[in-house]
Amino acid sequence: MRTRTTTAAATALTAAVALLLTGCGGSDSSDPKDSDKIAGADAGSGSSKPSASAPGDGIERPEIKLSSDVENVFEGVRPGTR
Repeated sequence: MRTRTTTAAATALTAAVALLLTGCGGSDSSDPKDSDKIAGADAGSGSSKPSASAPGDGIERPEIKLSSDVENVFEGVRPGTR
């Protein structure tokens, strides 16, 4: 009975390795320079400036007015202190 367990384990291990190796396969490209390129990375003018105002999206948003005594307080949380 031990032979069946060993054979089944070896078969399962072989199948897992085969699936792992086929999943890690490379591309069909024969030119190594093609693997370094990112689609759309070279497109553009080279100088990008953030827009000064939000684009007009046509959504009506409420105007929020806070009283003068409202104060923003941000407390720093250190990692591992919770």
